[in-house]
Amino acid sequence: MTISVLDGSPDQRLAETRFPNAHIISAPSAGQPSKVLLDVITGKADIALTDPAVVNNFLKKNPKTLQQLGDGPAQIFPLVMILPKDNPDLKTFIDTGLSELINKGAVNDIFAHYPDIGSSILFVNRPYQRSITSDDTVNAIKKMDRDAAK
Repeated sequence: MTISVLDGSPDQRLAETRFPNAHIISAPSAGQPSKVLLDVITGKADIALTDPAVVNNFLKKNPKTLQQLGDGPAQIFPLVMILPKDNPDLKTFIDTGLSELINKGAVNDIFAHYPDIGSSILFVNRPYQRSITSDDTVNAIKKMDRDAAK
């Protein structure tokens, strides 16, 4: 099996560790991310590992050329922010702001405006969830959320 990945990407590390017997070809990371998909279409690779947003964008322009293997991600790669070590106030400020955005559901609302990107992201659940038991409850909760946002 031949796998196409971007050079130095997390996908390359995934291919090397999960498929040690596969032949791995890599495209320069400074190039077009869709190169790995073209490798599959042209027969240079059997599969490609890449970000779902890259695939979604590619399939808009090239419909019905590829199909996803499996029904979910091959692996989840967390994203982190790096801050200066000597600025704990900045870390507290950012942590507090992000927590507030997540708890209010604002992050999901923001990404709802960008379906190509949002569909490729697995969001962290809020630290609490309401139990929904009926349509009346759902509507009442939505109204409370709207009122609280005003």
